[in-house]
Amino acid sequence: MPRLFEQTIDNDPTTTNRISFGRAGFPTLNMALSSFLTWLNNNLSFSSNPTIETIIEIGDWDMVADDSIVVAHGLTFTKIRTVEAMIINDAGTELALLKSWDASSLRINGGEGIIDATNIVLERRAAALFDDIAYDATSYNRGWITIKYIP
Repeated sequence: MPRLFEQTIDNDPTTTNRISFGRAGFPTLNMALSSFLTWLNNNLSFSSNPTIETIIEIGDWDMVADDSIVVAHGLTFTKIRTVEAMIINDAGTELALLKSWDASSLRINGGEGIIDATNIVLERRAAALFDDIAYDATSYNRGWITIKYIP
């Protein structure tokens, strides 16, 4: 038998199952379960291709000495939908998107990423946000890459 909220639902067609919603001190909404299921189907949409999210560490990157880093993604390239890189400063006090926007110059101020069949290449712009001594320490993870992909 189907279960809803850990309650067994009787499939007997001769009875009408009802569901109630409400909170203490307020009127309760009571409706037939079949009406509730119809409402759910009409008001909620589910993707036939849900995305999965994975997070990969960037690893050690002295952003002053090296303008780019290559990180293997281990995914099927054609299934990747979005990629975002977050960079952490040496002090561990600030996180910034690699594609940070500079409103005064109207351009990307941090860097960019390129994705191929096996790797994500992160590149910082010269003389920009991450080309600074606040991002030159090594021996720890420089940040994270978040990848959304379809199964």
